[in-house]
Amino acid sequence: MWKKGCVPILFLIGMISLTQLINSEADAVVTMPRCAIIIVSDHNGFDENELDKADQFYSYLLDEGYESDEIKYLTQSSKIGCDGAPNTSNIRSSFEWLINTSASSSKPVIYISDHVKWTCGNVTFHFSDGNINADTIDGWLDQTDYQELTMILNGNRSALAGPDLSGLDRDIICSMRSTQSFGQDLFNITRSLKDNSADFNFDGEVSYIEAYWKEKLNLLFYVQEPQLYSG
Repeated sequence: MWKKGCVPILFLIGMISLTQLINSEADAVVTMPRCAIIIVSDHNGFDENELDKADQFYSYLLDEGYESDEIKYLTQSSKIGCDGAPNTSNIRSSFEWLINTSASSSKPVIYISDHVKWTCGNVTFHFSDGNINADTIDGWLDQTDYQELTMILNGNRSALAGPDLSGLDRDIICSMRSTQSFGQDLFNITRSLKDNSADFNFDGEVSYIEAYWKEKLNLLFYVQEPQLYSG
């Protein structure tokens, strides 16, 4: 029984080691200028759990040396660091800022908390004042210069958007499979980014990919299954 129960864990550790072997050199490089976008959807009202997780991620970026003007944070107006409501106009402006700010040496990170749906044949993010297709966001990313880019998607069916947003030197981290929907999304990237045991390649830092694998281990005995699309 012990050996059988260890098989999934050993498999994940093997996959983590392989992924880190491929990415360890790039992960060790610190690049400028820094730029990050955090968006918490208010479609059908803000979710307190998602607001809290986004706050944790915002604080993590500040602890990592980001200045407040290097982060576009679209969330509830009462939140510290808020740069505006998560409406379609502000989201478009934030991606325009990313296009104009990021450089070939940058490693932008984009964090979106939203439920993803199929709408008229398109993978769609839903906000209180309208929708934005994944193809539209992919087009904005195509206009952005970067060394590598990480996108973290939280919310129901988040992996629906993974294939549309994946691309060269992009890591799309999704909190659950494209068919999964939960009242509370258990995936929390910041929890693992701050967990030293997630430093699988022992370089003294926890990368986004390492944090993804740690969260996958955290949720191993739950039905929620995070997904990774790496280009």
